[in-house]
Amino acid sequence: MGRPLPWLPVLLVLLPAAAFADEQCPMNVSRPAPENAYLVDDVLWAGEPKKAYPAAAYRSVQGGGYVLCTCETGACVRKCCPQNWAYVEGKCSELNASLDVKFEVPEFVNENGTVSTYETGHFHIVYGKPKCADKYRIMPSLRKTDSFRITKTGWLLQDESGATIARPDEFCLDSFSTENFQKLPVVCSREFMEN
Repeated sequence: MGRPLPWLPVLLVLLPAAAFADEQCPMNVSRPAPENAYLVDDVLWAGEPKKAYPAAAYRSVQGGGYVLCTCETGACVRKCCPQNWAYVEGKCSELNASLDVKFEVPEFVNENGTVSTYETGHFHIVYGKPKCADKYRIMPSLRKTDSFRITKTGWLLQDESGATIARPDEFCLDSFSTENFQKLPVVCSREFMEN
């Protein structure tokens, strides 16, 4: 009938991994559910005292057990560069400890700078840039209309109109040396979003 296809076993091995990738948590961030977690009608019950997690908030793990999707059980904000790094000369660079630049999530930023910030610990910080082909930086110091707010749930909004600029997975924040280490968003251009 012909030669066997040598690549067929490789394809069959890759299919389960591809199917599992579709089940990742938002922003690809999760934590193990407590060992005593159990399901009742697609609701995961876990912790002491018991707390209910809807189907969107957990994933089953191959081999047994569950993970809780961190950004479904609480608010997340993405930091573009690794911890203790910032944008210096247009790229992520490790900061000198003497600079004392703390990463705080701004609540409101206008042309004069950061007006207010959230308390440390309000957001789970996810490190890394969002997956998109083209990004732009919002700079209220150059354009007054670029004033922005970050909601308690991590959405980026235009200050004047309240219009959504980006969902939590469509932007990251970081400090920029060229802007006196002000925290500014780097946003995915919607027409260039990668799937």
